[in-house]
Amino acid sequence: MMAHISVFVALVIFVSGTFSDSQNDFLKKMQLYNLTFRIKSMNDMLFKECRKVVDVLGTHSLIGRRQSGQSATYDIDLELALARANLDHLKNMYLECKAQQQRTVPATTAKTTATNATRVPTTTTTTPTSTQLPTTTTTTTTTTPTTTQLPPTTTKSPKCPPKSESLGGSCYIFMNFKTSWQGAKGYCEQRGGYLAEITSASEQSIMADIMKRNTTVRDHAWIGGNDAQQEGRWRWVSSNTIIDKAFWQPGEPNGSTEQNYLCVKTYGNFIGRLNDCINSANLPFICEFTPNN
Repeated sequence: MMAHISVFVALVIFVSGTFSDSQNDFLKKMQLYNLTFRIKSMNDMLFKECRKVVDVLGTHSLIGRRQSGQSATYDIDLELALARANLDHLKNMYLECKAQQQRTVPATTAKTTATNATRVPTTTTTTPTSTQLPTTTTTTTTTTPTTTQLPPTTTKSPKCPPKSESLGGSCYIFMNFKTSWQGAKGYCEQRGGYLAEITSASEQSIMADIMKRNTTVRDHAWIGGNDAQQEGRWRWVSSNTIIDKAFWQPGEPNGSTEQNYLCVKTYGNFIGRLNDCINSANLPFICEFTPNN
């Protein structure tokens, strides 16, 4: 109870100094507070019933804030989208946990059949003489073999996060809401993944296929490369490898220091090919995950 009151007080203080006093902002603040409270409650349920701890709030009081060392801008619409996505993710984790608990059956131990011995009746033969012959007894024992039942062998398939799709050995989610490159990177990492990378022709085909199925607008989408550290030296951020020139759209990259972040086209003849996009752009993005065994 005290934790909930602390969250509410911190939120009221934060809200009072962040937004304008317009009615629309006030409603969005209340929505965000409600989502934050529900996320905290769902986290408590996961810990209590499933012994799972999920840090969806990060090191800041609200979701999606930029890390220290960057400008502390705040986008209420992005915060609401991130909060809803995280709440859905926690709900899916909770449902999966409860379903797994219901499927758990105590292990059964195979019983060994007791050995029964069969005794044959005694046969006695006496001769008509005065001499008594000794009694002859024959005993036969039959043993039933013991059978041990082995548990069934199951093969686990790699699991992708909720709402993602498995393609070419990785899991992908196309996020169809717009944010900065830094915001997209932070969102993917918060869910245990990273901005998608293209390291082969097959992965580039996968990117093109994802675009065709998830968007109909003439736009671009963020993926995980930049040349922010050294102009003209493009590299994948997660794997820290140099980007192959074969994956670029013809004529790209053609920007200067104002175009340091990597995106892919979502339309036309060069769909899925690399492009350098303007630093200040807000675009949809693609998260990539490694399947869990």
